Amino acid sequence: KREENDMSRELQNMPEKVNKYVLDGTILVNCILLLCHISFGVLFYLYDAPILFVFNCLSIIIYTLSFEILRRKKKRTYVFVVFIEIFIFMILSIVCLGWEYGFQHYCIGFVASMVFSDYFVEHNRIVKNRTILLGACNVIIYIVLRFWTYHNPPIYVLKEGYIANIFYVGNTVVGFAFLIMYLAIYSATVMRMESELYDMANKDHLTGLYNRRQMINILKSFIEDDATEKFAIAMLDVDYFKNINDTYGHDAGDEVLKSLANILNDEKSRDDKFQPGRWGGEEFLVVLGSYSGNKQESTERLETLRKRISDNTMIYCGNKIKVTVTIGLTFCEDGKTLDEIIKEADAKLYEGKENGRNQVVC
Repeated sequence: KREENDMSRELQNMPEKVNKYVLDGTILVNCILLLCHISFGVLFYLYDAPILFVFNCLSIIIYTLSFEILRRKKKRTYVFVVFIEIFIFMILSIVCLGWEYGFQHYCIGFVASMVFSDYFVEHNRIVKNRTILLGACNVIIYIVLRFWTYHNPPIYVLKEGYIANIFYVGNTVVGFAFLIMYLAIYSATVMRMESELYDMANKDHLTGLYNRRQMINILKSFIEDDATEKFAIAMLDVDYFKNINDTYGHDAGDEVLKSLANILNDEKSRDDKFQPGRWGGEEFLVVLGSYSGNKQESTERLETLRKRISDNTMIYCGNKIKVTVTIGLTFCEDGKTLDEIIKEADAKLYEGKENGRNQVVC
């Protein structure tokens, strides 16, 4: 029940984690926009375009204040302010300088931003009619501006011709960069979500080891793999675990389980065929995929593991806690079924419990 509650809390926290990923990406976008307007402001000042220079100064102030808006997590306010700023800047730049400077490519980033806003900021998995309408208006404005620049001369003509090329290339990169960046943020978010959902489904929340279901899948894969002739499994149980909980509290018990999981993970790092998992409660299951018929070698390895655990002292709230485990070991040979293997390991485990604990029984 406790593990189910932990998983439930993880699922409830998932939207908050997504928001954090998106917020980090949005802060990066805001930094890029701020740097772009600082660069534009300098260029417009140097080449005597006062209207655009003043507007860029206002834009710099807007994007500087936007960091505070993002800090307060006012997503809708940020999206509205940025959309309006980009929209006005695009129109003003095209009217003042003409079509050859590439500001029309902001339309691409504008549409990408609106779709991104629907999908992540508003948490809608389908694009709203509002966004479709704004996208259509954006296309219409694109066409209107094209006709405007065809029939009307620009307000400013920058002296050096190569400046137009620099602006065109830079604005093209910025316009498409928005599309690429939002796709990157989306992809990163999806991959992180998939990774976390995989961990939630296949790993124990407390210890980080594989959970019971995943360990069963691993065992089935060994049994069904024709190339795997022999393997061994070991069932570990913490001795007198109830006494630890009663004496030091359940939090201490959790720390004991995590400490034991760290030791098992360390063993796994030395041999990737050593697969540990939490079976339930204070029980752990280990699959020894490297067993090759040498039962003595597997027994000695688990005996070394048992000694390592018993020699380990855990400190909890100033208390020294010594932990021992009893291990039941069995070998998968001669077509044994999954249930038979687990029952044999469990029987060996309880045999060790009845005979004094802190031992390996095979």
